[in-house]
Amino acid sequence: MTTLPLGNLPSSTSLSSSPSSFPPFLGTNFCVLAKFHSNHFKNRALTSRYTQKVDSLTKPRIFRISCSTESAEGSNTVVKEKSVSVILLAGGKGKRMGASMPKQYLPLVGQPISLYSFYTFSKMPEVKEIVVVCDPSYRDIFEDAKENIQVDLKFALPGKERQDSVYSGLEAIDSNSELVCIHDSARPLMLAADVAKVLKDGKRVGAAVLGVPAKATIKEVGIFIWCHLHLC
Repeated sequence: MTTLPLGNLPSSTSLSSSPSSFPPFLGTNFCVLAKFHSNHFKNRALTSRYTQKVDSLTKPRIFRISCSTESAEGSNTVVKEKSVSVILLAGGKGKRMGASMPKQYLPLVGQPISLYSFYTFSKMPEVKEIVVVCDPSYRDIFEDAKENIQVDLKFALPGKERQDSVYSGLEAIDSNSELVCIHDSARPLMLAADVAKVLKDGKRVGAAVLGVPAKATIKEVGIFIWCHLHLC
């Protein structure tokens, strides 16, 4: 989930090794140690320029991250009622899932997955409208739930890529909104309390992203990259 001030949308977003530009959501004094082993790139057809880049990463690079959401709890930032437009992305095809329908519409404990975040946003006093970006053939899922919500419901067509769908949603929101909140409807387990923190940070800082500490996962890929996360 991402929150941005509507009147100050950035033209592009990038990540770098600068502490100020690294996403501030992994916890207080959280360090990321990333180590790239150049010997894993042997016998591969790499240009000399790319090889130099790989060699420059052989030394571990450490990023120190501050958690802005914790400071938001004690801040005086107030997000006004009915001042937030939500863009709920529900246009993905979910091909990797291999199901008969996109995963955001699969039933979970009695209702489609996408309706969980839909209802969470609809109950928040800060939210004035929800713009659902979805294929028209699935609009009825949200239209049938309209009588259970107290916010405006709008629809937008999905694009070829995720950023195209976001842009489509941005074109449909109320221009008088102070914040726009973007969320993937295939992620149903967000809490309203966490959304409120992100909204406060978005207004106070200029942009905010909700995240949780990374789970330990080991994956083997074609070009091996070893990453180690630890608390400092």
